[in-house]
Amino acid sequence: LNAGRFEVWTNKRVHLEGFALFRRNFILDIHEADEPDTCRWCDLDSTGAERIIRRICSLVVTFGMTLLSILTLPLIRVHINTIFYSVILSTYNIIIPLVVQAMVSFEKHPDEGDKQQSLYINIAL
Repeated sequence: LNAGRFEVWTNKRVHLEGFALFRRNFILDIHEADEPDTCRWCDLDSTGAERIIRRICSLVVTFGMTLLSILTLPLIRVHINTIFYSVILSTYNIIIPLVVQAMVSFEKHPDEGDKQQSLYINIAL
C-alpha cells in the first residue's frame, strides 16, 4: 500500500489494486501520526502566515549577522591585526549559534522535527 508523493498528487494508481483505493478511484495521502512528545502543543494554533513571517524574520537576522561578519572580518584582519581578528572570529563563532537558537525558539513550529529543520537551515546559512 505504498504510494509516493507523485502518485498521490497525480492520483496515478498503476500498481495499486481496487481494495487499496478510496472509493476505488482515489489514492489517499496517509502518514503515520507524530508521537505526542514531539508535538509542540502551544504552537499548534498558529497560522501558516504567522509561521512564515516569523521564519523570514529569523532568516533575515541570521543573514544580517552573517553579512556583518563577512564584511567586518577582512577589514579587521587587514587594518588592525591578526590577533584581534582571531578573537573577533571566535566571538562570532560563539555568538551566532546562540542568537540563531534564540531566534528559532521565537518561531512557531508544529513539531520538533520542523524546529530542528529550521535550526539546521539557519546555522547552515
